[in-house]
Amino acid sequence: MRSSSVEVKRKNILHHDAEADFFEIAHPEGSSVYERSKVLENIQYILRRSGASDLCVDVGCGTGLNTRFELPLYRFVLAADISRRMLEVVKSRFGDFCGLHFVVCDAENLPLRGEIADMISVSSVLHHLPEPHWAIREMARALRLGGFLCVMREPNDVRFRRFFAFLDEVIVRRLVQLFKHLSFFEKPGPESGIAEGLDYPGVDVHYPSGFNVEEILGFLLLNHFEMVSAYSYHWIYPIAGTGPLSDVLSRANFIIEKIPLSGKLGRYVCIVARRLQ
Repeated sequence: MRSSSVEVKRKNILHHDAEADFFEIAHPEGSSVYERSKVLENIQYILRRSGASDLCVDVGCGTGLNTRFELPLYRFVLAADISRRMLEVVKSRFGDFCGLHFVVCDAENLPLRGEIADMISVSSVLHHLPEPHWAIREMARALRLGGFLCVMREPNDVRFRRFFAFLDEVIVRRLVQLFKHLSFFEKPGPESGIAEGLDYPGVDVHYPSGFNVEEILGFLLLNHFEMVSAYSYHWIYPIAGTGPLSDVLSRANFIIEKIPLSGKLGRYVCIVARRLQ
């Protein structure tokens, strides 16, 4: 039986509080050179089309992957997360920015008045939510007319999972094992250990099935959004560590994205939409 919404949110709090101190180690793809490049590319693209840069809301900010790029470009950035510990990490990293503010909340109940934000970013969040469509409605309510919603790093739907399982298990893992024998090639990353409170099955509510780009776009259109761009991306995961191999695996994605139709076959969904009314 599927957990209730309250139970899922409780699990998310415990899980992300526990994961905050080693989030980048547990999810090296999220802070990879390729992912950072895509985040900055999207933010700059939105600013070119918008021209409004007063308030950006980073919903489910985590440890601040998006926040770090938004802070120099927006007058105010509101970092919002259900995990207080995640926000403490963001504050420790970027607290010197006078325009940075914090709020503990869940994405389905944003404590914001209507039509206040110029841009809302949400990265690797929707698949954790019991009702992701309700969260999108909340973000639409908080956006100004003409404001932009940027959805990133949500799992693509299940039809591509077998391919990526093959890629990870048969090709990438064997490549990693080969180069790990060359001690000079890869420096080991810090050990994350096992933290109490981690519950990936309990918090990754929609990760097993993923999201279909067309279905998300249809929902956005019904809620008065205009689609600006939509694609899937990220094909090869980096690995935990600080050496050249992680960087090589991450940078390979820059090459793959130039292949025709690759934008329909990526691991993650990225959507930029503008609120019309």
